[in-house]
Amino acid sequence: MEKLLSFMKIVDDPRDDKKICYPLLNILFMSIVAVLCGAVTWQDVEDFATCRAEWFKRHIDLSAGIPSRYTFRRLFTLINPKSLEKAFQKWSELLAGVLLEGRQIAIDGKQLKGSKRPSKGLKALQCVSAWCHDHELILGQVMAEEKSNEITAIPELIDLLTLKKCVVTIDAAGCQKTIVEKVVDKKADYLLAVKKNQPKLHEKVVSSIAPMIQAGPANAHDEFDESHGRTVRRRVFVAKADACIKTLGWLKASTVVAVESISDQSGKIKSEWRYYLSSIKNLEAPFAQYVRNHWGIENKVHWILDVHMKDDQHQAAEKNSVRCLSVLKKVALNMVRKKDTTPKKSVRRKLKLAGWDERYLESLLF
Repeated sequence: MEKLLSFMKIVDDPRDDKKICYPLLNILFMSIVAVLCGAVTWQDVEDFATCRAEWFKRHIDLSAGIPSRYTFRRLFTLINPKSLEKAFQKWSELLAGVLLEGRQIAIDGKQLKGSKRPSKGLKALQCVSAWCHDHELILGQVMAEEKSNEITAIPELIDLLTLKKCVVTIDAAGCQKTIVEKVVDKKADYLLAVKKNQPKLHEKVVSSIAPMIQAGPANAHDEFDESHGRTVRRRVFVAKADACIKTLGWLKASTVVAVESISDQSGKIKSEWRYYLSSIKNLEAPFAQYVRNHWGIENKVHWILDVHMKDDQHQAAEKNSVRCLSVLKKVALNMVRKKDTTPKKSVRRKLKLAGWDERYLESLLF
């Protein structure tokens, strides 16, 4: 926690020095602990701090008392959320350490539905996050106003990250030449989903991989997945990208990948094809794992934020405070994953224990 708060010192305090009753680091500390213990709104943060006042007194100066929910909300409305996001990103990379090199980084967007206010003309915020599959850590986030703006948010997020020798995986929303250039500039490889919203590229990718598919299943990586109460067979085909793909302007495009998912749905066999473009030259690279691992950001980040941390239930019109609270939730998620590596202990259980057991809470924080 001390290292986290040292990074938080880069967050500028927007208040008048002469009128400050509650130091910024104290408010950040109370907010992070409250969110870690289940707080969803600023009212929750105040209530938690009030109930645990004796515990907080052992760690910070509470001579001015507990701030009200209005103080918490007002401060996080005034704070520049980009500075908070930068502090979070620096701390997350410290957690990951030098072992970040060569790892898979999944980038994907999630809508904060509670921030939508149609009556005021406010659209829901779109949060784009980077997830390190190998370390199970969120490395950073950037916010966009609309789903289409995910295209502009992804390059901004890539600029923040250290990606040397990493494999960056992005869904079809990020299949853009400018994003490819950003990844290559960072000395990383990419694996991008390709869909029919880019007809020329999709056509070239399909034609590149077609001979490999027609040659038969002997050329495929074949595996079965029996999780979630159903059996899915996946066949993964890999081939060199045709020169015509490079002429379309896709920097370092080297391989194309096709994934066929065969599933039994209500007694009916269904086959679905997905296509990818990659800068990885090695045809023996674990493309099947990269494709499967990418969805960890949905299952291990977005789902937990929605279901266990009630991300979409926080309804507020102040975009800055929503954005800041989103960062604090990711701080809490990284803490429980990094500090408690007990096998088979779910994130839900860890979050519950943090709220119930002070000794367990302290083991996560200190």
